[in-house]
Amino acid sequence: MITKQDLLSLYGQELKTTAKVIAALPEGNMDYKPNEEKSNSLKSIVNTLIVGNFMNMKFLKGEQPSNSMEGVPEFDSIASAVEANDKMAADFMSALEAAP
Repeated sequence: MITKQDLLSLYGQELKTTAKVIAALPEGNMDYKPNEEKSNSLKSIVNTLIVGNFMNMKFLKGEQPSNSMEGVPEFDSIASAVEANDKMAADFMSALEAAP
């Protein structure tokens, strides 16, 4: 059985890894697409990671997430994406720690 402590440890490591990946991205090209026809932009991919933490936090708090992006921090650079990700990760970990 997975315990709460197991989840805290697992998510803690995953969030640290995600933060490292975002911080390592090249600054100044948020519109970059690995494949112009098939890929989402770098900004869209990073936003998906941040929104994932936001949605998980809402679920943990028993709130019904909506399609609204209200409450999700916006970013326009890698530096501000790191800040946004750090905020969502911290909020998510706080919600997980507070969960029964």
